[in-house]
Amino acid sequence: SSICANNVDVMNSKNIFCLKLFSNNPGLSVFENIEYFISIFRLTSTMKHKIKHSLIYFLLLYNSIFPHSFHSSIFSFQYDSTSKAIEVSMKVFANDLEKAINQINESNFFIDSKKDENKIDSLIFDYIGKTIHLRINGKEYNANWVGKEFEGDIVWCYFEITDIVGNIMNISIENKFLFSSFEDQLNVLHFFMDSEKKTIMTHKDKTFDSISF
Repeated sequence: SSICANNVDVMNSKNIFCLKLFSNNPGLSVFENIEYFISIFRLTSTMKHKIKHSLIYFLLLYNSIFPHSFHSSIFSFQYDSTSKAIEVSMKVFANDLEKAINQINESNFFIDSKKDENKIDSLIFDYIGKTIHLRINGKEYNANWVGKEFEGDIVWCYFEITDIVGNIMNISIENKFLFSSFEDQLNVLHFFMDSEKKTIMTHKDKTFDSISF
């Protein structure tokens, strides 16, 4: 499928472009097509950054309304200064997660099965532990499994990171979640600390990032 912006007027009426992120350059990934489209215009780095995020958020919205044309997940990290813990939620298409774990383990389970729920939870938690590594102030922390729930074709997974030492100054994360199964996988990570929110995105060409508070 394609997203087409007909009659896009940039600076003057002579500059009209048709944006087809998925079909203009079929050899490129979604993210490479976004970079290519943005490079057409003479913009500051700040403007390019804002446009890139806007296009990706539009694709995520489109993906949540219609049958997903590309693969994505959304993580939320909420810091509680009282308990010195981070509550983590992960939103992903259930069949994407199911496919990835079955491929890794050469298994054939159904992610919403009640019969093997404990085993499935263990496989999910193990897979996430292998594909996501988080450091806070330079120290690596492991998450504790809380549970999961389904919302239509979406699965929500919940975790908790406890016993965080000191004030959070820096968070670095390596996120390869679902990259082995989907070339176009995009992981969006929102970090909330007090009234501050920061967002990073990882994909196959950028698996590591860090933020400072």
